[in-house]
Amino acid sequence: MNIGKFDVRILCFVVFMYGTRPCCGVQLTAYVSQSGLHGEVVFQQQPGGEGTVVVQTSLEAIDEQSQWSWVVRELPVSYSSIEDRCGDDKLGSITLNLDEVFGPLDLPANGSAVLTTSGDQFMVTGAKGLWGKSLVLQMVDDSSRKACATITVSGNADEKVAEAKFFSPIGGSVFLRWVGSHHSGSTDTLLLTNLYHIGVPKGSKPVVTEHHWKIYTTDILDSEADKSRENCNFLQLVFDPLFSTTPGQAVGDLDSRIGKVKVAGSPRLLHSSVAGVYHDSGLTSVSIDLLSGQRSLYLVIFDARHHDSFLACAKIREIRPAVLKALIQSSGVKGEVTLSQRSPFDPTWIRMNLTSANEKHTGQAIKTSAYKIHELPPVPLPSVNVKENHCLKTGSVFNPSNIQEDQASGSQDTYAVGDLSGKHNMWRQEQSFAELRGQRWDIYLPMFGHHSVAHRSLVFYRRNESVTASSANSTDAPWICGTLTRYIAVDRGWKTAISTAGAVFRYPTVGRIIFRQARDQPWTDTTVIIETLVHGDGTSLNNTADHRWAVHVEPRGKDYYNWTGRCLSAGEIYNPYKSVPP
Repeated sequence: MNIGKFDVRILCFVVFMYGTRPCCGVQLTAYVSQSGLHGEVVFQQQPGGEGTVVVQTSLEAIDEQSQWSWVVRELPVSYSSIEDRCGDDKLGSITLNLDEVFGPLDLPANGSAVLTTSGDQFMVTGAKGLWGKSLVLQMVDDSSRKACATITVSGNADEKVAEAKFFSPIGGSVFLRWVGSHHSGSTDTLLLTNLYHIGVPKGSKPVVTEHHWKIYTTDILDSEADKSRENCNFLQLVFDPLFSTTPGQAVGDLDSRIGKVKVAGSPRLLHSSVAGVYHDSGLTSVSIDLLSGQRSLYLVIFDARHHDSFLACAKIREIRPAVLKALIQSSGVKGEVTLSQRSPFDPTWIRMNLTSANEKHTGQAIKTSAYKIHELPPVPLPSVNVKENHCLKTGSVFNPSNIQEDQASGSQDTYAVGDLSGKHNMWRQEQSFAELRGQRWDIYLPMFGHHSVAHRSLVFYRRNESVTASSANSTDAPWICGTLTRYIAVDRGWKTAISTAGAVFRYPTVGRIIFRQARDQPWTDTTVIIETLVHGDGTSLNNTADHRWAVHVEPRGKDYYNWTGRCLSAGEIYNPYKSVPP
């Protein structure tokens, strides 16, 4: 089994005079690799009035015989979370019990199966649709073994994602997702909310509140400075591209169509009962207005008591697919490895395109024994000895879950996040670069959030053979590497412009901490790189850990020399959103 290379597609095309276009509507896929279960489940709406849905399974389990219950839950899986992502509190209530439609899945008997059902039981999109929800499989004989996946659009289909990110006095995000087009005959719009109050005073009981919410638009003549204001009192126009004559019926009047939005009392109380998923066919045209760039759209949440007062607002911005590339040009190997993830709710795709000059000229393939993502980017070449392999200074394999190698089995959750060759070449065989060429999917390789692999290093290993008088040893050692750098798009060679800030420590600790973020995009993730920090005052000869660290408001004064009152000049901790520590 080659994990991640399943690529099931049900294709249907109608030929026209001027080309081709799909005739089978939207195709959805759930990519599963968890608890010893790996593969794909594809959902395809068939054309015609019958509305038949074809379900095709392509699953393998590590057990000789096993039975799995499968259900659909209302919330998608967030792949930014690498642990405990399948709980009921994360994915919400059951919207469809597939056991009642098809019966449980018996593996390996139903591992590769084609199942059909009528459209009156469920649909691919719409109010009864599967798109944007999660597929959860649970082993009948062992309830602790559970696998889940977002039911997402297959391949590079027509799907757009936008986000309204709130910071204060409400935190969290509202995601807007559009799928399909009028050409495909299937369109749908989803809103996913995950909001909470910030700054709740200590001692007060946080409660869930409900609020009116609407989409506002700027005037086409508003300046960019107006559009970037933090204060949303300048907003006056509810988004109404259809010029509705009935009050409360504009496209931006969300509450009149789908009701009020819930906001949790604090981040600690976030639960599937507060998070919400809403279908809203009235927002189909918003994606066009959002991408036109002529107007800015804002999501406004009103005060729970004073219904005419703005409580919080956030600009709605398109989420472009996250793209990372590692360029390799060393030891006769040339090419690039590309990682892409459409949104936090979609799997990451790995595309490898590497060639070996030795293989090209001599016909002898150079093989790599492993390829892994390490914690740190490579040290710049001028900083190391030219004879020293700079890939040796990239830290350990990225493993935020602290998974041990002996836990590895037949699914991606049993490997370190950075152990790509383990997840996609489970037999640990040496591979040539020609064999690596192609694409694979990975649901444990986040490019958004706390465990993002951005700015880390991709390291290829080579097997070292050492023979002594007593034994012959074979070990894998880092060989060639590249930094996973952000790019504009998969098919473009333009890097994302990056802003970099650094804090240089000179006494009593010596070293540097670097902050990197996409330029002019302060709402995006910031990568923090901690370079080597050492004790420079001679008072400590041992390694130390678990130091508190924070960004403070003021620049440091000369009191960093004062051992009794060091760094008091830095002032308070930087807290622009007035959040209250837990």
